[in-house]
Amino acid sequence: MIRIAQHGVNIRTILQRRHRPLQLQGSHLHQCTSLYKYIDPRERPPCPPPPVPPPPAPRDYKLFWGAMTALVLAGGFAAYAKTSPEVRDWLTINAPWFDDVIAVAYQENMTYKEFILQCTEDAKKYLNSYVRDDKPKQCSFEEGSALSNVELPDQPADQALREKENESPCNTLPPPVVTKDVCEIEKCLTDLADTALNNYGTARDACAYYNKLVEETMLDFSMSSLGELRHAMLERQDLVKTSVDNANYAVSRLDELTRYFECGVQAPKESLDNTKALLKDYRDKIQTTSANYQWENDRSLAMDKQWQMVGEVVEKYSAETQQMFPASRRAQTDTDLLLIHATRYMQQLEGEVREARAAMSARVARGLLTLPQDEQQRSGREVLVQAAVRRRRTEMDREYRKRSEELRAANEHMISECLKRQRAEHEETLRQRVLQKEIEAKARLNKLIAEKVATEKLVLAAQLAEMRSKLNVVEEKLNGEDDEFVRTVLKSIPDYVRDEGIELESVLRKKYYEMEKVALKVALVEEDGAPLFVYFLSWLQYMLLFVKISGIPQAEYESSTDVLPEDLDTFDLLQRARLDALV
Repeated sequence: MIRIAQHGVNIRTILQRRHRPLQLQGSHLHQCTSLYKYIDPRERPPCPPPPVPPPPAPRDYKLFWGAMTALVLAGGFAAYAKTSPEVRDWLTINAPWFDDVIAVAYQENMTYKEFILQCTEDAKKYLNSYVRDDKPKQCSFEEGSALSNVELPDQPADQALREKENESPCNTLPPPVVTKDVCEIEKCLTDLADTALNNYGTARDACAYYNKLVEETMLDFSMSSLGELRHAMLERQDLVKTSVDNANYAVSRLDELTRYFECGVQAPKESLDNTKALLKDYRDKIQTTSANYQWENDRSLAMDKQWQMVGEVVEKYSAETQQMFPASRRAQTDTDLLLIHATRYMQQLEGEVREARAAMSARVARGLLTLPQDEQQRSGREVLVQAAVRRRRTEMDREYRKRSEELRAANEHMISECLKRQRAEHEETLRQRVLQKEIEAKARLNKLIAEKVATEKLVLAAQLAEMRSKLNVVEEKLNGEDDEFVRTVLKSIPDYVRDEGIELESVLRKKYYEMEKVALKVALVEEDGAPLFVYFLSWLQYMLLFVKISGIPQAEYESSTDVLPEDLDTFDLLQRARLDALV
């Protein structure tokens, strides 16, 4: 079946032929209503207008203002650091590049013109080192190119220098026959330069190590350290002499190579330029290393004079002290003598320092007069001198503070150790004194006790003798049974006294007070007993001290009879018993 669009046909019936013998089939088409509204393409609405483009983003000035802020802060900090030596010291150690910027900005070390010239020279050196090819080159020259042969003489350095001074700077004679190429010459040049650098570096390091050893030894000086310093000085001198001789010989050989190049060696221009640049670089390095060695060697020589002077003074002082006091030793010298000798030598050294200072001032003045007297150059020199003085003063202040802190720490440690030893000695002395006092006190106490015991023994012996005499008398009386007086006395003694004995007055008083306390507690209780409430009232009366104070009639007091009235209560009885106890 064929499907036809609604707006494409207007018929209702269509015939279709199949692949069968003459078979027709009719199909009835119906027009269905469209479910959607048809829109003519020409009548559809136009596209909406494009949105308005966003406004351009505002220009970001954060980087600019950040850079300006950093620049202003750096300038302010540089101005503050210019007036603060402590900040400059910190910058010199932790940020030397910023310290150099401050020095250039305030023209401390050089003027702006000199700084620009130095920057230009540094840029040229950098470009030359960057452009120059230090890699080994393959030497393949044609047979027709004649290369100059360099025969290195084996003569000593001094003889070579004398010959160099005597001969003319550049002879017009043709160069010798070539048997070596430029590569071998460069290798020889490199070996000689490395030898000179290594030997100068060895001499410099030996001097620096010796200077450090002298400084550390002088901080903790002792007589035994003089021998160590003398041995170290001899080793340094031998090592420096050997290293400097080797370096001078290598430098003289290097000068001969330079002379051969200056007299015109036949070689390619590029190879000659590279070799000359390499030679110039090595010469700069050798000059710098040699200057460093000279500086350290000058310091070593100055330190040699200083510690040798100290050693001579100490030896002289020790010799004089031993002459005056033969029994004295270095470790047991008198402090007063040391102060006297130290004061005398200090005055002598102060005089020498004043003379040396005056001579040095005159020498510096003469040196300044020989320099150009231009105002600009003079101001530049003053700036350089002030910068050097400030830098040296800063170093000396730092060294002084460091040594002060170390000395303070050492003194505090020494004081603490001395205090500990003094405390231990004090405690030991105190313990011995206390032990001695204790022994003395025990001796005195034993003596007093012995005397007291002896006295008491004498008293007791006298009492025993008296008692023995009395007992003898009693025994004699007891033995006299026929005596009427004895029988009368024995009859008067009660039976309980015979059985229990007689109690002391103190015991009787104690028992009386106990009885009185119990009687007061039960004062309200009758003889035949009472309720618990009466016991409580009686105890409460005793606790509150409600005591009945009653008098004794005069007649009863004066009567000699022991018969008491029958109507007496507990308080009356206690009153009469107390009276009898007092009587």
